[in-house]
Amino acid sequence: MPLNPDQYELVKSLIVTIEAIPDSEPFHVPVDWEDLDLRDYPDLIKNPMDLGTLKRNIDAGKYCTFEQCFKDLALIWDNCKSYNFSTDMYKLA
Repeated sequence: MPLNPDQYELVKSLIVTIEAIPDSEPFHVPVDWEDLDLRDYPDLIKNPMDLGTLKRNIDAGKYCTFEQCFKDLALIWDNCKSYNFSTDMYKLA
């Protein structure tokens, strides 16, 4: 059973609030690792997630609990940290 209407509205409101934060823009769509030439991305990130996919999953009724939804929300940030801190891009010269 998907989220009830009150839960649905609460979660959707949270996503809209996050999307309104200017720094969240890169997380609105899936990482285009090919266009960005991030060849190691699929090797390091096994379960990609972004806010757009999360919203589509919410609308499709794929989450039955808040916990399932928030697990995927946390996955967005976990993937970002995992990828960016596993590469040399942030090491100081």
